[in-house]
Amino acid sequence: MTAFTKDGEWIHRHFEEIVDQYAGRYVAVANEELFVGFNEGSSRQSFKKVSSY
Repeated sequence: MTAFTKDGEWIHRHFEEIVDQYAGRYVAVANEELFVGFNEGSSRQSFKKVSSY
């Protein structure tokens, strides 16, 4: 299973939690870890630190 598929499944399992807690924010998932920011740049910056995407 690819990391992309694992991350998609992780999002599916945690979708309600993500929406409830982080509505209106930018989110990214890498290696089944959630990164949240107030704008695209802040979530992308955190995401790039751990991701090989």
